[in-house]
Amino acid sequence: LVLISDSEKAKVFEIRFGQIEDVELISDAETEKSFRGEWTQLHYQNWKNDKVKRFVKSKIDIVEKLMIERDIKHLIMAGDERIVSEIKSQLSHSLKEKVVDFSKMHIRANPELVLHKTLEEFARYERAAESDVVENLQYEVARDGLGVVGCEKVLEALNEGKVDTLLVSLDFEAPGGWRCETCGHLTMAILRNDCIKCGSKEVTHVDLKDDLVRRATQIGATIETVTDNLRLDKHEGIGALLRFR
Repeated sequence: LVLISDSEKAKVFEIRFGQIEDVELISDAETEKSFRGEWTQLHYQNWKNDKVKRFVKSKIDIVEKLMIERDIKHLIMAGDERIVSEIKSQLSHSLKEKVVDFSKMHIRANPELVLHKTLEEFARYERAAESDVVENLQYEVARDGLGVVGCEKVLEALNEGKVDTLLVSLDFEAPGGWRCETCGHLTMAILRNDCIKCGSKEVTHVDLKDDLVRRATQIGATIETVTDNLRLDKHEGIGALLRFR
């Protein structure tokens, strides 16, 4: 979701799959009152400040409602820096966690520019997030903690239900492997007749890439696709953060 704001109006863009799907306009419906002699300058300024706060709250309420109803995970804010700063200060904790970035776009920016800038900002955010999670994995592996790398160790962790986050390089090429149709055990070992875990003869030769992702999904693990990260690529392009050892 993209929220572009100034002090009197805001536009909300919903962007999915690289396309703008919906645009909503939020206007300040409050009528400007005339300055009267009985008002001091302080009274007038207080009224203006309260008006901004009420308008900011209405923006936040609408954005939060849209993000919940449409299951939107990320928010980019743009526009007047003072208003954006005010909005940020009033966001709930759950919304603050979904803010990707602040982008310098004007309220009158055309939709094509909004789309271009949004995709650019989000790509930068994704690269930073990928780098952080790989760095965390590297730290856990170095201390022999909650992290493993390489296809064989990841397979073992998946078989034991230990994987919390599966990291897979975009260019990951899995070796051939075997899946037991009885117990579901996955292995890179060459099998002749039976499963090395349960002894079943119902074993199938498979492309492990699909089965790795499928198994991770089955155990409720998060799956992160990582682009152009040499630290992961040097470990066969696959690693996992674990729930437990």
